[in-house]
Formats: sequence, structure tokens, C-alpha cells
Amino acid sequence: NAGNRSKKARVEILLAQRPAAVEVTGPVDDNGVWDSEGITWEGTKPAGTGVWMIQTVDGTAVVDSLVVSPDAENSWSARANLQVTTGDPDRNWNQFTFLAITPENIRSLPVALRVDYDDVGCSVTITNQTYDDQGELREDRPLDFSEEDCHRMADGSRCSSPDAAGCLAALCVWTSRPGGEEGSRFSNYPMIGTACANAEVKGAQDGAPLAEPVREAIDVLTWSHDVNQACSSCDIGDTAAETTVRVEVWAEKEGRATRHHNIWVTADFTRPTFADLVFKNAADEVIPPNSNSPISGETVTVCGTTESGAWVALFNTDTGGAQQGFAMTKAAEDGTFCITVAVAEGGNNLALQAEDRAHNLSDDENPDYARVINVDTEGPHITFVAPRSGAWVAAGTATLRVTVIDTVSGVSAVRAGVGEGGEGAPLDEDNEVQGAFEGSVEISADDARTRIWVSATDGAGNTSRSAITVYRTGEPMILSTEADEFESRKPRISVGPSRQDEDGNEVGGKIFAVWESCVPTNVDSDPPCESKLVIAAHLGPDGTWGDPIVVNIRNSANGSLPDVAVDEDGIAHIVWADDGRVGGDVDGDVDDVIYTTWNGTAPTRTDTECANNGATPLEQPRPPDAPQVCWHGRMQSQAGMSDTAVVSVGVVGGSASLARIAVGPVGPRVVFAVDTQGSGTGRNVEVYYASSQGGAWSAELLSDSEIGGEFGADKPQIALDGAGDAHVVWQDDGNVDGDDEPDRDIYYGRPGPGNEGVLLVNGNCGDPGADRKAHRADIAIDTNDPNSRVYIAWLGED
Repeated sequence: NAGNRSKKARVEILLAQRPAAVEVTGPVDDNGVWDSEGITWEGTKPAGTGVWMIQTVDGTAVVDSLVVSPDAENSWSARANLQVTTGDPDRNWNQFTFLAITPENIRSLPVALRVDYDDVGCSVTITNQTYDDQGELREDRPLDFSEEDCHRMADGSRCSSPDAAGCLAALCVWTSRPGGEEGSRFSNYPMIGTACANAEVKGAQDGAPLAEPVREAIDVLTWSHDVNQACSSCDIGDTAAETTVRVEVWAEKEGRATRHHNIWVTADFTRPTFADLVFKNAADEVIPPNSNSPISGETVTVCGTTESGAWVALFNTDTGGAQQGFAMTKAAEDGTFCITVAVAEGGNNLALQAEDRAHNLSDDENPDYARVINVDTEGPHITFVAPRSGAWVAAGTATLRVTVIDTVSGVSAVRAGVGEGGEGAPLDEDNEVQGAFEGSVEISADDARTRIWVSATDGAGNTSRSAITVYRTGEPMILSTEADEFESRKPRISVGPSRQDEDGNEVGGKIFAVWESCVPTNVDSDPPCESKLVIAAHLGPDGTWGDPIVVNIRNSANGSLPDVAVDEDGIAHIVWADDGRVGGDVDGDVDDVIYTTWNGTAPTRTDTECANNGATPLEQPRPPDAPQVCWHGRMQSQAGMSDTAVVSVGVVGGSASLARIAVGPVGPRVVFAVDTQGSGTGRNVEVYYASSQGGAWSAELLSDSEIGGEFGADKPQIALDGAGDAHVVWQDDGNVDGDDEPDRDIYYGRPGPGNEGVLLVNGNCGDPGADRKAHRADIAIDTNDPNSRVYIAWLGED
């Protein structure tokens, strides 16, 4: 305070990290009995640390030193001599503490073990087994009893603590195994164990020595003894009998006795019961008895009391008996327990069962141990009736109709709206149709898609929400976004079968479009192309078309006249005619029909990046596993596309032309026309049908090459019925009327053995000499029609 300063005091602090603990792997576990004077400890230690050992006997440290140096191997061993204690002759406890220690004397957390040194040099063990009725040892032994390590006072009462005076380490056994003479019961607990050779094994029951030794002093190691205790206070019909006996086993060698092993065997023939049962929901609220009101939450907890240490099982089954939840727990020493089981929507039949340590089961027929609980954790189930997900709806006011069902607590309110939020408006209930609700929503005239949502609340207050996307019908949009020098033509489109979305709502099938695009050499009508591309586009879930991709880059020179069909999985199956290298024709004289699939995955690079990277030369082959490549600035999507395959396999002759594809439950089917003979050598063109088995295509002639007519069969169309069978139409210069006038007819065929094309329409309509033609037919089939009726349209010249 006067301003005088003391001298400075300097303190140096070493900051160091405590090493990991040492690991002791043997030779005994905690509380093990050891009958040799010496013991060798083993284990592992952290690298760069030593092992410090402290051995304490009766509170006095007899060893406190480094036993393994830090530079020793990580695997270590250290020997110690066990000492006889004087305070407790029945327990010669030697306490050991092991620490990892660094060269800087920084120690790890301690690892403590203790050894009960039996200085008689003869340890006794109990290995319990069960036997069948013939006295044979059971290999896979279902126990007739339960065993637990325990501590008991001499009178059988529980110890206040394991270290309490007079507390005995013991083995507690419970059994309900009956035996003895008719009209009586007794506990039957078979013990088997080991002891050192030439030592006599003795026993006592309830403090009275057995009349005969358990085993004489002979040169064998094993011993066995059946614990029998008559139940004199009961008969066979008494289910409340319970009796406990204390058994002691020890060995004597050269006049010295080992410490006693204590076993308490309880014969219990009493079924466990339940009391004070309380059922609670997931919010820890009590469920009143005999309540039919539905609860919320995904679990039910049951608390109560039963027999001490009994295993408690809680079963949950539905009204049909199928299990929908199960849980198990062990009651505390005072018999209390709480157990939680999963519950499901609707009725839940909960049943409790207890199995005590003697394997007695509680009464399954007791109605107090079972409850029926109705659970309502889910909101009502919503199904869109009109419009469906993916539907095309005109702009303006649209009628919305849904079905809303809740079988547990009923439906209290239903609202609907558009967009992602808002309160919406209530829907009116149709009293004549169960669960039907109706209202109106506004479909935007400015957006390509509209999100319609419905929210429903049940009687328990649970709310569910479901939404669909519908698309606005209206003005057309341009799909082909090629540069000005490209010319798009010959488009085809396909819609796949309807399917269920992730919410279980039925949605429309996926939509794909394909077309041919070429780089013309001039701007004249129908010009020849420098190169031809097959382009595909996919309508995304947001109601907009994604960027088009090129389908025919791989091993292709020119692709034309594409067609597409979409399967029930939303995969597009695409075919086209190609004069590239796929079919082995490198000179471009022969066209093959090529097939691939695409799941709609967009390319990973933009058109701008594609253009900046240049165009792939037409004559440069591309392997099927090549990364995304560019062709005339247009990207091809390798991701989501399968390898290309040749459909026109084995067809001898000229080039394949128009190809059409359909897909059904048996896979894709293709029809195509082929110039099989060449001009001036009979019929120029024939129709083929191709199918795929395991990815391998095979083609067969469908039209009749002997009918005559110079032009032959051409422009086929295909449709599949509900069974997946193919139906085909084509135009044919068959000259079936017998004159020499040029005419064309329409033929219909069913591919397969024994099926032949049949004349459908005579182009001359029975007027000999008339120069009339029927051509360009198309075909359609309703796949839900059980009669598979075929609808055909064609162009007829008047």
C-alpha cells in the first residue's frame, strides 16, 4: 500500500497431455480367484509410455514402481507375488493399479483390478449344466433355472453393499423344476464344477454339512452335486410354494480348506402377477381404463410392479393378430418396471406377460393384463379424383373433387388451395358419396403448371396435406431450339402409362418427344442434309420441357425418322434409321434400325460450353462409354442412356427406312420397312417385325414378298394390346384386284407363328382399272379393353 514492490516470483508450468490408459488383457478378470503365489499380468500400452504398477494389501502398498520402461514394446507383461491378508482370512484381496506413464512422469487414468489369492493352492469352480431325463448332458442347454451373481448375508438377506461386514459373494439360483415322489415337489439344481486333483470336495446345506463328501480325494478334476430340497409344506396343486436353501461348496487338501462358494437356490412354483398398472401415451399422459377415445403419438408406455427381477414382455397386435410392436424389460429388485412399445394407426391390442427367474409365466388369460387402445397419429388419407396429378387443365375455374377417409376418428375439415401456402377455401362434403368432397380452384393462365393442395383434419386433430401438379392447356410451345441453320422435322411423341407418385397418388405417365434435325446444304424445300441428328426432349415434373439432347452421336453418321414409346417406369424407348457405323456399314450405303433408351436425365454441360468445345467430326467414332460429347454445338446425354443396339439384325438386302416402336409388359417391339431387293428386281420394300429377349434383337419378315407389285410393303405402324401382343398395319402395293393399274392396299398382321397379313382395304374398292390408293394407315388399341379391339385409320384417294 505504500508503493513498495516485492521481488518477482517466477513459476514455470509444463503443459502436457495425459496419455491413454494402459490395457490389461490377462490373466484374470476383476474379483478373480488365483491359487498360485505368483501372477503374471499382460496387456498393451500406448507407444512411448511405461507401465507403473501399485500393489496394495490391506491398505498397504507392497509394490509402487515402474515395471515396464517407456522404450519397451507396446505389448507388455509384469510378474507380481500375491500376499496373504490378515484382516479377512476368507478373502486374501490383492489390489492392483496400473498406469501408463510418460518419460516426463505424466500418468494416465488408473486401471484397477483385484485378485482373491487362495493360498491353499486349490481353487473350486462351478460350471452349471443341465441334463435330460436319461442323465445325458444337453449340448444346447435350455436352462431349467436362472442364475445371477449376487451378494447375500448368511441368513439369505440381501447385503446393504458388497463390502458390508458379513456379506458373502454368492450365486443366486431360481428354479421351478419339479421332481421327487408323487404328491411332493422339490428343487432340483444340478451343479457341476472343477477342483484340484487329490483334494476332497465337501458341501453343506443350510449350515449342516452333507453326510457324504461331494467328491472323494481322487485324481480327477470334476465334481457334481444335485441340490435337492423337499417342499414339505405343499402338494402338487399348490402354486404358491417357494422355498430357499443355502448351499456351500469348498475343497480340503492336506488339512487346509479353501474358502467356501455360497449358492442360494430358490424353488419357486408361483406365477408372477402384475399390480398398479398405468398406461401412458407418448406425451406421458395417463390413458384412462376402458377409454375408446383415440390417442396420438407413436408409442405407449406401461408402468407397474411385478415379481422382483422378472422379465416383462409387452406385445402389440392388430385386430387380425399380426404383430405390430414388441418390447421387453427386466423388473427392478423392488419389482417396479416401465416398458415402451411402438403402436400403429388404428386398433392396438396390448398384452403384458411376465416370466420370473424360475421361468414361471404370468396368467395370459387375466384380462387385467391386456388393453385395447385406438391410435390416431395420422391425418386423413387424401385421394385426388379430379383432376389427377399431371393432368392438363384449361385456365380459369376448375372443379376439384377429392376423397378423404379417416377410419379412426373421422374427418372434421377439408380445405384446398393453389400454390405453396395460404389458407385456401373449405371443400363441401358430398353426403351421397362416402368421403367425397368438392370445390373449385383457379388455374393460372400465365403459368405452365399449377400446384393444387388439399389439407384435411381428423377428429383427433391430426392434419394431413397432399398436393398435385397440373399443367395448363393452351398455346403451343417450340421444342426444337436448334440454331437457325438447323431444320427440325418428323416429330413423334409418347405418353407412358399412369403411375403412383411417392405420396401414393396416381399421376400421369412421363412424356417424351423425338424429332429429326438436319444441317441442310441449302434452304430449298426438303433439302438434303449435310448431317442428320435424332433429338429427344423430356417434359419435366414442373410442366416445362427440358433442354433437348442428341440421341444418335455414338457410332453414328446420320440418324433419321425417329420414333419413341414410354414404358410404365417412365423410360423412353427410341428407334431410328441410321447410316452410321452401328451396323457395321462404314460407307453409308445401308441404313440400320438402331435402338436405345433414355430416362430423361439432362446433360451435365450447357450448350454454350458445348459450342465452345467445338463439334465432334462426323467421321470420328465415339466409344459407348465416352463422356458427354458435342455435335454441331448440341450436347448428347450419356447419363441415363443405354448402349445402342441394332434392331434390323439378320436382314439381308438394302437399307432400313421407317421404323415404329411400341412398348408393353413384354418389352419393346419394333416394325420397320427394308429395301430388300433393290429397284427393278421385283418388290422394292418389305415390312419386318423385331422383338428383344434379354437385350438381344431378332427380326422376321411380316409382309408377303410374293404378292406382287413393284413397290411392295411400306410405312408400317404398330400397337400393343393389354397382354403385350403386337398388332401391325402397313400399306402394300399388292395389286390384289388383278389388273395392272397401280394401286395400294392396307394390310393388317399379327406377328407370330401361323399369323399372316390379311387384306384390310382394297385401294381400288372393287373398281377394276381405277387408279386409286389406300395408304398411310395408323393403328391404336385401348390396353384396358379385354377384347383388344383394334382401331385403324388410313388415307384413301377418292
